[in-house]
Amino acid sequence: MHINARSLEGRLEDGTGISAQTCQRLCCDAGIVPMLEDEAGVTLDIGRKSRSVPAGMRRALRHRDGGCRFPGCTNTRFTDAHHIEPWDHGGDTALENLIELCRRHHRFVHEYGYAIRREHDAIWFVDPAGHAIPQTGERPYLFTSGVDRIAAALQLEGIELDPETNRPDWDGSTPDYGRCIGSLFAVAA
Repeated sequence: MHINARSLEGRLEDGTGISAQTCQRLCCDAGIVPMLEDEAGVTLDIGRKSRSVPAGMRRALRHRDGGCRFPGCTNTRFTDAHHIEPWDHGGDTALENLIELCRRHHRFVHEYGYAIRREHDAIWFVDPAGHAIPQTGERPYLFTSGVDRIAAALQLEGIELDPETNRPDWDGSTPDYGRCIGSLFAVAA
């Protein structure tokens, strides 16, 4: 059940409306998990009952961080949401208290003595000896698929991709299989 904080009117997941009076009665002795959502219903913050990051907030974190934030790391896959201020020490499950770390660097923070420090909007990492790890430049663009790589290489050659690019020039004649096999062996050698 979702309840609007201003009007106290609620709605169920299927959209069914609930009056403010009914919501007040139900909340009187119910366990409440406060959630802050934007106009589109994307979760921006959840209360203290849960440390898990909801899907909407995880998408927002992925969009903001774009991968592991550990200095120099370019990993964009298999990342975890990490509480900068630990949840069990009072840290909120809120976007401003979360950072995306790859599994390797997440282990560095939890098991190998590395730490994350935050002052206002600035975030930096500290090694086990207490020295700040220098930030690196912009994360390099990594091709997400072979198509991107091929398109970039063709663009450097001045070849534009269009719907006709992949059209075969085959005229319907029988292929010269001997020549095809010979070409394969010549390339392998």
